[in-house]
Amino acid sequence: ERLRTISASTSNPNKVKLPKIELQRFSGDPQKWQPFWDSFQSLIHHNEDLGKVDKFNYLRSILSGEALASIEGFPPTKDNYSHVLDVLKERFGKKAYIISSHMESILKLPDLTSVDNTKKLRRNYDQLETHIRSLQALGIDSKQFGPLLVPVLLDRLPQDLALIVSREYDARQDGIWELENVLKALKGELTPRERSLFFSVQSS
Repeated sequence: ERLRTISASTSNPNKVKLPKIELQRFSGDPQKWQPFWDSFQSLIHHNEDLGKVDKFNYLRSILSGEALASIEGFPPTKDNYSHVLDVLKERFGKKAYIISSHMESILKLPDLTSVDNTKKLRRNYDQLETHIRSLQALGIDSKQFGPLLVPVLLDRLPQDLALIVSREYDARQDGIWELENVLKALKGELTPRERSLFFSVQSS
C-alpha cells in the first residue's frame, strides 16, 4: 500500500537533518496491523509535540477500506482519539484474529500440480515462509501446527517434488512431521531447480 510522508527533520540546526519518514497506510488487513501500529506509535502516537486532535487527523488520513469505515462515525475530537484507537485494536489488532488470518492465507495457497511451475513454487514458498515467520513473531511455534499443516502442503506440491521432500525428510526423522525441516528440504530442492531454469534461459 502507498505510504504517507511526514517530515522527521529536527529544528536544531546543529543536528543532521533526517530524511522524511513514510507512514504506513492501513486498510484493515490484520496481517498488516502490527507493522502499521508500530510505525504509527513511533511517529505520531508518542509524539509529544502533537495534540490528540492532530493525532486523530493523521490517523484518519492513513486509513482506508474497512479500517476507515470502522471509525467514520467518530468526529475528530480530543476525547475520541482514544476511542478510535480502541476500536481499531479491537477490530484488527487481536492476536487470535491475526493468527487466524495467517493460517487462512496458508491454507489458501494454490495447488501446484505441474513440474513446470518453478516460479510459482518459489512465490508459494516465499509466502508460506512469511506467514510462518509472522506466526512465530506472535509467539506461535511451528511445532504447534506443523504436524497438521505438512500433509496439506505436500498434497499441493507437484507429485515428484512431494515424493522427493517426503523421502528426504523420512530418512532423517522419526516419523513426526516438523514444519521447519520440511521447509528446509523443500528449499533444498527448489534452489537447484531455479538454477537450472536460469541456465536454460541463458543458453536459449
